[in-house]
Amino acid sequence: MPVNLDECCKLLDNLLDRDTKVLIKKDNPVKLHSTLGMWIRNNWGLWEQGPLYKYFYKMGLRHQDDMSSIILFNYKYYLNGIKYDVDVVIKYFQEYWENVNFKQSMDYK
Repeated sequence: MPVNLDECCKLLDNLLDRDTKVLIKKDNPVKLHSTLGMWIRNNWGLWEQGPLYKYFYKMGLRHQDDMSSIILFNYKYYLNGIKYDVDVVIKYFQEYWENVNFKQSMDYK
């Protein structure tokens, strides 16, 4: 199992066939949330809070869907030779969840 984003890319490179890589390279990774994203969440210890989960947790992420999304987008950028700014995406997810939690707390008042 991978323990960081670099290892995720290496493992995906070994696991995926050429056609799947071409699809990821060209398409929106959000479309893979319920397929490859679910496989990543189920098989790389994200639900069990394994090493990869802890890696993302230390970066400030709390939700497994966000973690698999970052893995998929990072892999797309990796395939296209583009640097992926993980910090910007993490900040986006943190702000998203802060807003959701705030709105939910307001519903109870």
